[in-house]
Amino acid sequence: MFGILVALLSGTRGALIAAPVLGFVSLAFALARAPARHRGVTLLVAGVVAVLSAILLFIAAKAGLTRALDGFSVTQDVIAGGAVDKSTEERLTMLRGGYQAFLRAPLFGYGWLDMVPAILPYVPESEVERMMTFRQLHNGLLSFAVGAGIPGIISFLILSVAPVIAVLRTARDALFVSRLYLAVTLCVAYAVFQLTIIMIGFEFHTVQYAFMTMVILGFVRVPAVATAPAQSARGKAPVGPETASTA
Repeated sequence: MFGILVALLSGTRGALIAAPVLGFVSLAFALARAPARHRGVTLLVAGVVAVLSAILLFIAAKAGLTRALDGFSVTQDVIAGGAVDKSTEERLTMLRGGYQAFLRAPLFGYGWLDMVPAILPYVPESEVERMMTFRQLHNGLLSFAVGAGIPGIISFLILSVAPVIAVLRTARDALFVSRLYLAVTLCVAYAVFQLTIIMIGFEFHTVQYAFMTMVILGFVRVPAVATAPAQSARGKAPVGPETASTA
């Protein structure tokens, strides 16, 4: 709910589109963890949250916070091949040009700094000047593909699931599922966001991705039980390793 409110206030369309996807992830984990007799309650709670979210979106539309809401209609227009706004058309132009550029240099790409110039031969002449104002192709996978070719694609895919792989290598303690949920949420969120913008590869979001992964792995864990040091017979001082070994 609060995440939806923040997305509405920001006016970012991609963030709001991620909300139902992340809601599905939450519901899937909740149903998997809930006992069979309580799954009906879980679905009921999910339904209440969905209704409250719909009410919030309705209020936001009445209040004029419509730009973020436009993301859903724009997505439908793109899928249906209908008319789209200027921002969306620019992204589609980059997608088409980037795909053609990748086909011409699939092995190693054009280099990170030259990904945008690489698409210019494949975009309308009227859009060339506008394209040169960008530093990336507004799509994570496409940017890696054009910038570094097939090795870039492989690197992007590995980085996109790295938090989940890292969690799967941790101990199956009481907080393992919590770690897995957070890691999946992080990966899915970045995957959705990167459909219309670059995240991994953009300095701030790359650092954020690594930092959040570190927090999940380092802090969402059962604390180790501290063992009290053995004491001497008089009970006044702890026995050191040397003393204990010679006792």
